[in-house]
Formats: sequence, C-alpha cells, structure tokens
Amino acid sequence: MPTTVGQLIGPVAPALAWAGLAAISVPILIHLLTRFRRHPVPWGAMRFLLEAFRRHRTRLRFEQYLLLILRCLILAVLGLALSGPGLQGCAGEQGWAGSGRLICIILDDSLTSQAGAMDGQRRFDQLRDTAMAIIEAASSIDRVAVWRAAWPSETLVFPSELNHTEALQAVSGLEPRYSRSDLQSVLRQVGGLAREESVSADRTFVVLLTDWANDTLDFTQNPPVDTEIRGSGYRFFAARPVLSVDNLLLEAIEPRRRIVLAEADGSAVVSFDLKLRRHATDPIKMATKVELTPLGRHGKPISPGPQRLVKWTAGQTVATIGIDVAVSDWDRAHRAPAGGRVLGIRADLMPPSTSDRIEADNRRWATVELRDELRVGIVDRFEIQAPRDSLRLLPRQWLSAALAPSRPGSGGDGPVKLVDLEASSLSEPLLRGLDAAMVLRPDHLTNSGWQSLGRFAELGGLVWLFMPVKAGPAVWAKSLREHLAIGWQLALEVDGTKPPRDQGWSLASGPTAPAVPEPLNLLAVDWSSLLRPVRVTRRFGLAKPSDATGSDGVWLSTDDGEPLLVAASVGQGQVMLLATALDPEWTNLPTKPFFVPLLHESLRSAVGGSKPEDQPGHLLCGDQPVLGLKWQGAQSLRIGQTQVALRQTDDGLQLTSPLERPGLYEAQPNVGGQLSVNIDPQASDTRALDESAVSQWLSGLGNWQWIDLQDPVQALANNPQHLSLGWPLLWAVLALVMIETSLARWFSHAQAGSRRGRTVANRLTMRPAG
Repeated sequence: MPTTVGQLIGPVAPALAWAGLAAISVPILIHLLTRFRRHPVPWGAMRFLLEAFRRHRTRLRFEQYLLLILRCLILAVLGLALSGPGLQGCAGEQGWAGSGRLICIILDDSLTSQAGAMDGQRRFDQLRDTAMAIIEAASSIDRVAVWRAAWPSETLVFPSELNHTEALQAVSGLEPRYSRSDLQSVLRQVGGLAREESVSADRTFVVLLTDWANDTLDFTQNPPVDTEIRGSGYRFFAARPVLSVDNLLLEAIEPRRRIVLAEADGSAVVSFDLKLRRHATDPIKMATKVELTPLGRHGKPISPGPQRLVKWTAGQTVATIGIDVAVSDWDRAHRAPAGGRVLGIRADLMPPSTSDRIEADNRRWATVELRDELRVGIVDRFEIQAPRDSLRLLPRQWLSAALAPSRPGSGGDGPVKLVDLEASSLSEPLLRGLDAAMVLRPDHLTNSGWQSLGRFAELGGLVWLFMPVKAGPAVWAKSLREHLAIGWQLALEVDGTKPPRDQGWSLASGPTAPAVPEPLNLLAVDWSSLLRPVRVTRRFGLAKPSDATGSDGVWLSTDDGEPLLVAASVGQGQVMLLATALDPEWTNLPTKPFFVPLLHESLRSAVGGSKPEDQPGHLLCGDQPVLGLKWQGAQSLRIGQTQVALRQTDDGLQLTSPLERPGLYEAQPNVGGQLSVNIDPQASDTRALDESAVSQWLSGLGNWQWIDLQDPVQALANNPQHLSLGWPLLWAVLALVMIETSLARWFSHAQAGSRRGRTVANRLTMRPAG
C-alpha cells in the first residue's frame, strides 16, 4: 500500500530558496576579508589600545559573530519567503487520529450512466474505474466511504478501517440502475457521516463521480441542492460534465381504461396512449417503430401485437400516438382476485442507433384488468315502488337504465350486473364480491351499514353516495365523516339559495371550472358540450377541504362555484358524493347524454383501487410501495429470477427492498394480479448540465477542483493540508532587519552621549597611573 509523506516544508519556487542560501556567503566573505592582516605602524598610544582590546576581545568577537549570524539569517529567510513555501500536513503511520483522511466517494449509477460513449464504453464504466483507482491508492489509515447515488441512494462501503479487497470487490461488481440521480440525499449523508466520525473539515475529501446529466441538479431551486455541507470546509473533487448525446425513449404507456369488459364472444379491444420523447441538441427528421405485445402468465407473449411507425419532423421532441390491441385468448392471462384476468402489455421502441444511447428506456409495461362483468350494488329502500300509472322513474331506475339498459326486471345479462341491497340491512357479507356500491338512501343506513361501506372502500371498492329524494335533515353526514374518513362537510339542510331564472344552476365549464378529472379524460373533447344542457334546481351545500387536490377534489361544480360532485380516496378505494338527487325535481342530469358516460367511466376508472400500485405504469424503479389488502397472502414479488420479500404492516404489505428492475412483477404464492414497474422518464435525459453552471454551484460548496478521470490519484495526492508560509517569513525578515540594525548601532558604540558610550570611551582611553 502506498504511504504518504510526513510533515514537510515544500517551496513553490526552489530556485529562489537556493538563491537565498547562496546569498549567505556574502556577509561571511565580508567578515573574512576584514580579518586579513595588515602591516602594523606603532605609535605612542597604541600600547593602551591593545591592552583595552585584549581585555574586551571575547565580548567584541561575540558581538561580531552575532551580527554575522543575523545578516546570514536575513538573507536565508528572505530567499525562502520569496520561494513561496507551504507546510504540508502530516500523514504518517502513527494512526488515524489527526493524520488520516476521510474519503467520501459518490458514485453516480443512475440511468444516464448507462449511456454509451463513441468508443462503446459506458459512462458508468469510467466512473467506476475511477472510484476503484482512488480506493487502491488510499493509505491504510485512510477511511473510505462509497455511496451509490441513484435513487434511492445507498451506502455501499462504510468508513471502517479500510479493507481494500472487500471495498474493491463491492465496487467492481456494481452495475448502473434504472432510476434518477439522488445527489441531494447523498450529500446530506456525507455531512452527517463526517460529524459522526469526528473528522476535521480539512481532512474530509468528497469525490463526486457523476456524468452531470440534467437530472443531477435542478438549478431552478435556490440552492439547487439543499445540503448541510455547503461552506463546511470539506475538499471537493468532481468529474467534469460529459458531452451531451442524443437519446430517444418511450416516456409513457397509459391504458385508456383500467377495466376492460369483454364482448359477448369473449374478445376485447384494449386502447393505449403512448408518449415518445427525444433528447437532442438538434432534433432531425427521422422515423421509428413502436410495437405492443400482450403478455400472459410469467410475462410470456399471448400473440403478436400491432406495430406503428412514428415519423418525426425536424425540431420535434414529443410524439403521442394511440394503439388498439385486440385480445381473444383470455385463459393465458394472469388471474385477478375479482374473478377477471390481468393482462400485461409490453411496448417496445425500435429507434435508429444514431439517435439513441440508452437501450433500457425503450421498453415499458402496463396492466389492464379484463372482466366479463362488473357487479354494482344498488343500496335503496326497495319496499317503495313507483305508482303503476306514473311516468316518473325512481332513482334506482335511472341508475339501472344507465348502467344496464338490457336489464329485465331486477336481473339481466350484460357487462354491468346490478344487485339490489336493502339500505337498512346492509352488511359486509352482502358487499363481498361487488365492485361498486351506489347508495341512494344514505339516510337509512345503520351504524353497521356505514362500517361495512368503510371496509368495502378500504378493500378497493367504489362507494358513490347520492342525496335522498325525500330530503330531510342530513343527520347521516356525521356517519359519513366518521366511517368513510373524508373531509367534505355536508350541510344539514337543502341549499335555500334560489336558482337563477328559475331554470336551475348550470354546470361550470369555463376557465374557472374544475379541470376534467383524470378518470374522465376520454370525455375531454366533448366536455363542454356534455355539461352545457345539465341543470340543477336543488342541492345540498358542500364545504371543500383545504387539502383536496387532484382526484381527491371537485369533479363537477355549478356555475356559482359550489361543488356538486366530489371524490376522495379512502384506503384502497374511492368515495364519490353527488350533492343532488337522481330526480327531475332536483336535476335533469339523469335525462341528459352526460349521465351514462359519467357513470361508466367513473366506475371503470375507480374499480380495483386508487393507490399508486393499482395504477398502470405509475410505479417507478426505486419505489418501495405498501401493497393494498387485495395482495394479502403474498409473501414476495417475483420478476424472472429476482424476488422481493414482503412483510406485514398496519397499512398493508411492505416491500423489504425497493423495486429496482423494470417489468411485470407477480405475487408469490399466486394471489392474482401483476405489478408493472417502469423507468422514470426524467432519468433518461442524456444532455449534460452546463459546465460553468456546475462550477458556480461547486464554488458555493467550498474548496473544490476538477478531477482527471485518467489520473484521479494525482489530484488527491497533490492536495494535502497546505499552509502558506510566504507572508509570515517576510514579516520575520522585517523583524530580523530591525533587530540587526539596533544591535549594530549598539555594538558600534555610536551613542556617544549615552552612559554606555561614555563608559566604553573611558575604558578605551585609559591614562597611565600617576
């Protein structure tokens, strides 16, 4: 192992130091020349002078040698000061305390490090080789810590007494991952580690081995990385940003419906929206092919899928296409817990090699659930019947006509099967096996019924509540908040505000209206025209919670800004609340074209759960989600030969480690369902950050310099603790000059008027006795 040098004083300009040493000979020569013998000339008073000199000869010689030493020292120190000396830190073999270094290596193994260079070598290979070279060159008393910077960051080598063999083995076996860079988190860990190890700031070396791709730092933040080590005094070494290269990726694949109902012959058509993106400094005209493949059990293809050719124009960076996949062989699909099948879809992008540097982001996965039918419970008071001679329909009849128009009587066949449930006797066993519960008489639910609905929603069901036609005080609103745990505040009485022009409130559809809910995106094109004819004449007031955002918010509102249809996630499911009743005296909604697609799209989007792991393609590499209750019984997730263990928690099944590989994960043992995990599209930007911007950010951290990846050891070896001695030595020269001047005047007895001058003069001019 290489050993470091002990404590040294190293000059920057050695020639000046040698010149100063050579100048010492000048006062010595002058001193010697003054000692040359001369021919003596005797004269009368010489006897007294010689006698006085012999008496004080020792003191005079001491004065002469002292002045000689001072004059030589002045020249030597002056030459050394002009040479720019520096005091280098001690790093001998005496031990760690006060002498060894803490070397923190941050190795970026994010997705962009998979990008290949022109010579075919990946960015990551060069960064990894640099880390190994630094570890090999570390002293036996140095401590080395190594982090993997891809999200979620991970400490690979802890700073114990360095075992070079184990550290090199840990680093040499690394491969880049599929997630974005997590540099911010790693830098916080470096600061915490240095404090725990009680290492002085000037002995802490932080080596940033990253390609500085666009996902590394976000300069729109201030500062871009909120770190405790900013201005800490640590020494930073960073690889230079790499050259930007082009990359083409499949950014997203989204099924238009999460639940797909089969036709009478068992076939189904699944529609997908695909989004492609390319990162290029000069996007050119080109074409690429996209293929979709349906997958069954264990990820095996069921049948060949459709292909589409995507043509890019010059300057175009984003392309969106739609592809339909026809499926007929259901038996080979993965069995789902609710009795259907989970169909996996793999999308493959085949780009030109000149426009793509990362192969891993050319493939994405999604899942959809194939069903023969959806089972919906109608919770109502069924002893109430409409008069036979009346043309007025009951709310459950409006629902039945919209959801199952072919339903004869109370039964019937079709993609949606309705089940009648008595509100006053609702229980959890009655809800078992249903996908949704449409509650028309919440005022007749018992406490047990509310508890059953709460449990049903937690398991992934859809609960949709409507206002009763015969509206009394909504005292059941308290049970709604307690058992379904939503924050919406429902008024006790019907809103007494008079509708404008006695025609009712219209639904808001302008710029100030709520955005089209994501589950209803298929209706976005006709959204305004569908809402325009709907009127509401009676409603209950709803108070919006302050944290209602996204899908947990307002889906529909009236033109005066009051919420009409709201949604909230509860457990694994969803609760929806319509602030009016399905009756023409309340609203004309059941009679308008908007009613049927509103019910069907809401039902198919919400059934099966609302958590991220239930959303197709929403899980990314590096995620560690809590799986819902529908995964109960599973002990692990498997993809190929890789298994991720599960453990039971209060919230559900927790993965023991992140999902690092993209693809379709299956539960073991098989409890149904598949989990699609994809690459974070933001991690695929192979364009590099501007070097000047990176330099400015590094300057904010403190003392830093670029590191040469071809010779990284040189940078660390040439940067020991360094204390400049130039100015202190110049001040020392000035002090020596003043001392020499004062002593020279003192020893020359030039102060004749002083007491010392008179005393010396008397001694040198002694008179003979008598």
